[in-house]
Amino acid sequence: MYFPHAFRKSFLPSSVAVASLSTATLGTTTGTVITLTDDTGVLAGQSVSGIGIQPGTTVVAAVPGTNTITLSLPITAKLVSGVTVITIGVPTTPLATTPSASFNAPNVLEFTATTGVSVGQTVTGTSIPANTTVTAVTSTLVTLSNSVTATIATTAPITFGLSVPTLSSGSTASLTAGQIGFFNPNGTAVQSVSAQPFIIAQGSYFNSDKISPALGGYKESVKTKTINPKYVSRVIKIAAKQALQNVVQVPVTCGLACDSTYRLRVDVKGSPALRFLSHNMYRTLDSYTGCCSTVDPTLQKDPVVTLLNWADQINLSPIFNTMVQARVYKYSVNISASSILTAATTTSVKLAVSSTTGVAIGQKAVGSVAWVPISGTTAGQGIPPNAFVTAFTTNTDITITYPAQQIAPTISSTVSVNYYNDLYSGAIDTPQVGAATVIPGTGTQVGVGGSAVVSAGIATNATIAANLSGTTNGAIIYQAATDAASFSYTQPPHIELSAAYIETKFGICTFTPTDKYDLEPLLIYTSLTDESGDPCAVNCFTTSNSNTGVNTTANTATIIQPAVQTSGSGETVLRDMILSDRYLQLAYPDSARVESLRMREIEQNPALANISRTSLYDQVMVLHSVPRFNNPSGTFDNDQYLLVFNVPTGTSTASLTNYVVGACTAAGNTVTLETY
Repeated sequence: MYFPHAFRKSFLPSSVAVASLSTATLGTTTGTVITLTDDTGVLAGQSVSGIGIQPGTTVVAAVPGTNTITLSLPITAKLVSGVTVITIGVPTTPLATTPSASFNAPNVLEFTATTGVSVGQTVTGTSIPANTTVTAVTSTLVTLSNSVTATIATTAPITFGLSVPTLSSGSTASLTAGQIGFFNPNGTAVQSVSAQPFIIAQGSYFNSDKISPALGGYKESVKTKTINPKYVSRVIKIAAKQALQNVVQVPVTCGLACDSTYRLRVDVKGSPALRFLSHNMYRTLDSYTGCCSTVDPTLQKDPVVTLLNWADQINLSPIFNTMVQARVYKYSVNISASSILTAATTTSVKLAVSSTTGVAIGQKAVGSVAWVPISGTTAGQGIPPNAFVTAFTTNTDITITYPAQQIAPTISSTVSVNYYNDLYSGAIDTPQVGAATVIPGTGTQVGVGGSAVVSAGIATNATIAANLSGTTNGAIIYQAATDAASFSYTQPPHIELSAAYIETKFGICTFTPTDKYDLEPLLIYTSLTDESGDPCAVNCFTTSNSNTGVNTTANTATIIQPAVQTSGSGETVLRDMILSDRYLQLAYPDSARVESLRMREIEQNPALANISRTSLYDQVMVLHSVPRFNNPSGTFDNDQYLLVFNVPTGTSTASLTNYVVGACTAAGNTVTLETY
């Protein structure tokens, strides 16, 4: 987000992780099973009411004499042993009883102390759902955004994510490196939330003062202008975005005519292609279906062979294969999960299933419901693209691995998944029987020329087999059908194209702010014609422009994963910090001369060493004005200042945003936190 008329100042607050805490004398349950002091006459179907009991709650299960009942809805507040009155709709005379043990609500954790825990922090631990965050904190209780999935014992460790440390008392001289504080305008004392003007200061990362403490040396804290909460116009939180490469597919839904040539044109557009070839990349791939049968002229040719021909032409091109990878898949089976055995992480999920018939290691896994990519801090929904079966236990479970996600995806416990065999032609110079397969788009290359280090990608744990018979591998050399008219197209076979995500980076030792770095993703466009060049004569294929010449990026049949340009890159943050330091007269020699590089080691801000160029950073922006009450010219009536706080992605910034928004509210300013 860019504000051209504001003076920009960048900060790099330090981040601290709260040590794991253990729940105190009271654990947390799922909130539906409770024990009573009396269960006389209690039966399933009876109504339940009381403090912490949701309206409409009924008894789902009850065994007389055990004092244990199961509720239809989880409790919403703490039930105190022997104190909280619970009324059960026993016929004739309702039963008023109390719990024989105390129970917390299923989204509340209790601790002896919650020091260091703040709203917005991530929460992890056994029985804590993925992507859970803190929504409220008291001195002993922490409220979660999700309910626990099983009982959490009083000794279970719970870990809270990164947060920005703030100073609770003292002056600006009390700040540690990177620590943030809110002070009165002269910086002599921490100021609580109020309508009064304040400054934000960050502790200096310098551990020595090369000028003089008396003259305001390097160790002096970095401060903002005086911020009057009445003149704050925007408070913004921008979540970093992970780079995602474009993934498209071309499905086919019928057999092909004999003695015909089908032409797939693939255009690859974007800055990396332009810099590589001085023009956008494109290639027309021809596939001839072969002669017609003299015995049966109506025989249809196997379309999978055409898909494999196209894939081989892409993968064998020494230029095109640096930007695009092609794979061909054919449907095997659909299986719905009965539950999730291992919660989804950023790289994998384990599904419980009752059958694994038709499933093999190395198959591509696609959710029956279309994948919904990550949006801001909201996790992606469903099975991510380029997901593969990497392990399974017969008729018990299936492990699915996918490219690393910024946030663990949300996957339904009963997700329905289509499994596709990974197909190869076996042609010369293409992968052969016994070759290991990898997840497309996960390979990396670092270095240039002879110093290049290449990783093929994440292994699927499969090796290519000659056929499906007698193998547990889903990667096979394809055997073409004699007559494609007999094909069953439950889900269409398809060629899938994954674009590379190109990032130009220079080494640390010679880095200068003017070094080229490119974040623009590649975009893939596909179109199809017959041998006469007519796009309307080809009916079996679906391409990204639907053969009309107009790209339809919303076409879910072909656009599997839209390209996403990364934001919040460490490369950008590093340059922003250098620019902000230069405004403060902090030197950063950027010449490639040896003496400049040496002086950089001496003069640069030590904070820069804490910035990882390969990491992602969230940003908090505060836009405020400093009015000019004595301005004879009248040209400008105020100066705008943009404060940018960069923190590693996922770090809780609630202590920062809550203070600024709270001060604005106290001053009668209606500014609220904007999130992107």
